[in-house]
Amino acid sequence: ALEAGAEAEAAAKAFRAAAAAAEKLAARLPDALRRIADLEGEVASLRRQLSDSDEKIVALRAQQLRLTDGFLGEIRSRDAELASLRASASVAGSAASGAGRDF
Repeated sequence: ALEAGAEAEAAAKAFRAAAAAAEKLAARLPDALRRIADLEGEVASLRRQLSDSDEKIVALRAQQLRLTDGFLGEIRSRDAELASLRASASVAGSAASGAGRDF
């Protein structure tokens, strides 16, 4: 009987400790739940910002490709102009040197 009483006392002590821990936890629970809600809101905001940033990056990449294509087209056009001018200058130079021989 003494042993059963000691076991009951130990169990009661363990239950009191568990109850005290539960009370401490319960006191902190509302703040923890508020922090969780705040953090969930922040996560949602950060996800929206990330999505917006991703969209901007895609748009900037497309713009960069258009600009690059434009620059390459301009370079090709200038190269063609230069080639044409060189050919004209070569023809003019040949004609001038040929005309000089007639004198």
